[in-house]
Amino acid sequence: MGRLITGRRTVSQFARRYGILQSQAPLTDEFPDSPDRLAKALNELEAAGYLSRVKHRAPGQRIGTRTTYYECPGAKPEPRAPLRRVSLVKREPGRAAGHAGALPGLGELLRQPAAQLLAGLRTLDPRLTLSVRDIADLAPAVAQWLDRDVPGPQVARTLASALPAGTLYRPSRILAYRLENWLPPELPKQAAAVGVVPLQECEGCARPFRSAVPGHCRDCRPPSAVTEE
Repeated sequence: MGRLITGRRTVSQFARRYGILQSQAPLTDEFPDSPDRLAKALNELEAAGYLSRVKHRAPGQRIGTRTTYYECPGAKPEPRAPLRRVSLVKREPGRAAGHAGALPGLGELLRQPAAQLLAGLRTLDPRLTLSVRDIADLAPAVAQWLDRDVPGPQVARTLASALPAGTLYRPSRILAYRLENWLPPELPKQAAAVGVVPLQECEGCARPFRSAVPGHCRDCRPPSAVTEE
């Protein structure tokens, strides 16, 4: 019983200080008792209901013993309240968190070239794996680039190059910024090309002159033909 009393005093102190121990080492460091005496006291306390020991897998593929101490024999640890998952994403009013089918016309949108370009960005950089919702939000901006005669491969390179190092937690934000702020201007409308009048060899003096049809130059033509021009 002396060992049991000593053990109870030990348990009372450590139950308030630690509650659960992974090994017997703290007891050995705290009290002058030998490890064998402490081990026998723990066995008696376990039989009396002052503690419980459970085997568990420790780091490094080792098997350890988790010891739980109680103030009263046979007491059970107080059950913890179950953790409640809290979403940190603020959704816009009226924007449901459902699947892709919840958006009208989404299937048709994903078949457009702009959406397919966005879906293929993950082949250039795995960090640019976008959700269906992100693709639906960014597709109109990509379509605006394509409407301004920017080739699709060039748009993809602009979006996927020179990205920040490390993990991209919100790649859609980066893409939205680039699509909005790096949008190139529309190409100017080209003026109608003016045809070049070919050179002809004068049939009178053999000098070159410009005309749509062969004939004489201005100096070799009769005065009446020059006046009609």
